[in-house]
Amino acid sequence: ALVLMLAPAIMSRRTSVSAERRAAGRTIRLAIPFFALSGLAFMLIENAAFLNLTLFVGGPLYSLAIVLPSILIGYAFGSLLTDRYLVHSKRGLWIVLGLFVVGMPLYALTARYGLPLLIGKSWSLRAAVAVLTTLPLGALLGVPVPWTMHALKASDSRSLAWMWAVSSAFNVIGSMSFVPICYALGRNQTLTLAAAVYVAAIGWAGFVRMKLSTRARTSS
Repeated sequence: ALVLMLAPAIMSRRTSVSAERRAAGRTIRLAIPFFALSGLAFMLIENAAFLNLTLFVGGPLYSLAIVLPSILIGYAFGSLLTDRYLVHSKRGLWIVLGLFVVGMPLYALTARYGLPLLIGKSWSLRAAVAVLTTLPLGALLGVPVPWTMHALKASDSRSLAWMWAVSSAFNVIGSMSFVPICYALGRNQTLTLAAAVYVAAIGWAGFVRMKLSTRARTSS
């Protein structure tokens, strides 16, 4: 996954292009850490959410059936709202950071202290609560990537496929590393680590967006 992720960067260095294109390529490559970190953190959070619900809904099969569609549906809505309301906002960076600083602790507190209070209720109620807990989490995770993708699309739309490949590569790495990380740190600490990685990735994305904006103004 890492080799395939880096292959476009290696190939672009061997291709004879103009100085302007080389400068654009360097700016685009600055986005790689964001997509790597967010791809890694996404899978850590998704797997932590799966563990959070396993006992609550009665087993891993039910948890998987709830977490996967809820995360993806929430992600889709988060991406849609981001595209409509955040990508053009001058305060977008602070809004995205604020959403994570507030949203992730709220999810963690709900999972740790709220869900156990309902453990004796009917399965239907617990399943509904599990969905309502996971959907906002998915929506939150769906904010940073389209917010960053929009800036890349305006600068060089051809780089989008590459950045999706970077994110997917680190999805794989995040899935493989979840078990040893969770074993070493514990579920709640793993969730905290993933949230911190997301915050760092968003901060880096803000820097990349600033660079892309500066380059766009200079070239125009």
